Amino acid sequence: MALHSCSLYSQFIITCNDSKTRTRELINKAILGSLVTNYEPLIDNLKLPDIDDRHVLVTATHSGAQAIITFTLKDFPQKILGQYGIEAIHPDAFIEYQLDTLSGCSHCNSKTTP
Repeated sequence: MALHSCSLYSQFIITCNDSKTRTRELINKAILGSLVTNYEPLIDNLKLPDIDDRHVLVTATHSGAQAIITFTLKDFPQKILGQYGIEAIHPDAFIEYQLDTLSGCSHCNSKTTP
C-alpha cells in the first residue's frame, strides 16, 4: 500500500498533497513532535472497515490521541477504537462540545474592562 509521501500529523493535519510541502514544513517547525514517523510496521496489525484508514488509527495511538475527528464514523467502529482508548467523533459534535466547554468557562465568560 503506497501512502503517497503522506505526512501524518498527530493533532492537526493529514496531507498527501505535495503542493502542501510548505504547510508541512511550517507545522513541523512550529509544533515539535507533530510529525509521526516509523508507523508503517504497525499498520498491518490493524483491522478497520476501510484499510486505507489504518494510518489514521496508527497515528492516533502513536500520539496518545483521545479521539479521531471524522465525517466517516462508520469507518472507525467504537468496538475497535475502544481497544485503544480512542473514540471517533463527528466534526459537528466536536465543535458543539468545544462550544459547550467554553460556555461553562468562567474565565471565557468574564467581562473585563480595560
